[in-house]
Amino acid sequence: MAASIAGHALSLGKEMLVANYFGITRAMDAYYAAMSVVNWITPIFASPFVLIFTPIFAKYKTLDKKEADMLAATLINGVLAALAVALIAVFIFSDHIMRYAFSGFDPSARVLASGLLRILCVSTLFGVLATICTAILNVNEHFFWPSVSTMFVSLSTMAMLFLFANTKGAYVFAWGMLLGLVLQFLFLAPLLHRYGYRHSFVAVVDHVEIRNALKSYATLSAMAVIAGAGGVVNRVMAAWLPTGSISALGYADKLVQVPLVIFSGSVVTAIYPYFSGQIAGNKMEDMKHTLAISIRMGGFIFAPITALMMTLSAPVVALLFQRGAFDASATALTSTVLIFCAFQLFPVYSLAVMQRLVFAFQDVASVARITAVSIALTIALNYIFMKTINPPAAGIALSGAVVCVISAFLYSVVLKKRMKNLHGILILKSLAAISLAAAVAGAATRLAFGYLSTIQYQAVAPVFAKSFVIAASASVGVAVYAVAAVIFKFEEAQKVIAAVKSKMSRRKAGI
Repeated sequence: MAASIAGHALSLGKEMLVANYFGITRAMDAYYAAMSVVNWITPIFASPFVLIFTPIFAKYKTLDKKEADMLAATLINGVLAALAVALIAVFIFSDHIMRYAFSGFDPSARVLASGLLRILCVSTLFGVLATICTAILNVNEHFFWPSVSTMFVSLSTMAMLFLFANTKGAYVFAWGMLLGLVLQFLFLAPLLHRYGYRHSFVAVVDHVEIRNALKSYATLSAMAVIAGAGGVVNRVMAAWLPTGSISALGYADKLVQVPLVIFSGSVVTAIYPYFSGQIAGNKMEDMKHTLAISIRMGGFIFAPITALMMTLSAPVVALLFQRGAFDASATALTSTVLIFCAFQLFPVYSLAVMQRLVFAFQDVASVARITAVSIALTIALNYIFMKTINPPAAGIALSGAVVCVISAFLYSVVLKKRMKNLHGILILKSLAAISLAAAVAGAATRLAFGYLSTIQYQAVAPVFAKSFVIAASASVGVAVYAVAAVIFKFEEAQKVIAAVKSKMSRRKAGI
């Protein structure tokens, strides 16, 4: 967790530096377009590998270490061979991909995006290699160094920006990522040998575990293709919008990802095996309770964050990014997009939780159908909102939130068929009360910001004064929300208080 927080702080520093040099220009749009292609490819190979490899290697490493290494090597060799074929194809046809997929770009932007994509193809290979190393180390219960190693990308990109931003332009991002991922792989690879893994270039296809893995891999990869299409669709459609639209979406998305990763990632990761255990024990009532509490607790956490992010979007974007090439107009566009992106926080969390439960039921077909529906909805709603909302990039952000809400509803329909009563009325009542309290907290934050902004802070530098005003205003909003939660006796607040008290008493007892 400490390494993750440090990594996010470093990544935010990198984004501030990027904004200073490039702002929201067509060059940044080209970079994000190229990234959308490789971000679509990587999960097709990396995510299924982690899901399939982990239980197999964990099982066999305690029974027969040699066989465990052989099975791991077979899976790794197969993934890398398939990935290499895909990357070579993208490398060769990068011009065609950009010409036809991102036809909204002008010719110079398409040429730049194509050049960036070629470099990013090589980066993707080392990124997947680093993911494989991380998976092996994690199965061996080593987590710290893999977490620390993710900082290499931010550090190398920052170094490239300092040294070559004025001469190499947007290519510094691609070269910085390539250098960082190479360093990450070279850092992790020797640790595998230290912890006992021995790789070999084998292909044992007649093993029962490998045959089952190939079947699962085909299904999971197909789902990753469908799921990843949403991000590409957004960037392709945004390419037809005014210059800087893709960049504004990229900056806003990075800010939204911070609370999502911190508060949602751990819950979603932990809840999957929890759901699986309850299904194995046929504990349907316990599962309903777990689902209801997870959704309500997500609302309790993300509703005030959404209110604060919407209220303080402009000053936060200005504080973090407005310098150098990132001017006032860039702040105005990005902060508006951020307001609509903030609506995605709770829907994305809820969708992830319910999707994990459907996965725990091993209902892959329902996941595939709902994912396909979400892609169709994304295209349709993007078009509608781009035409009706100003700026159009904000329409794409709003479309993402609406699609998540509809997809979450579809998952609830699937789950209701399996579990009958999902405590839906109780969940809706709780979310309504939480939303009202969050709205009041947002209003209090706005009033506090308006008052504190009028005060002259002559004794401190402007950046510290702005930081203080934002932090103090947010603190007022959080305090108002906390008071409302206690006064109206939110069950979620009581659970948080009880958990904190329990943790403190266990520490005092030395447990």
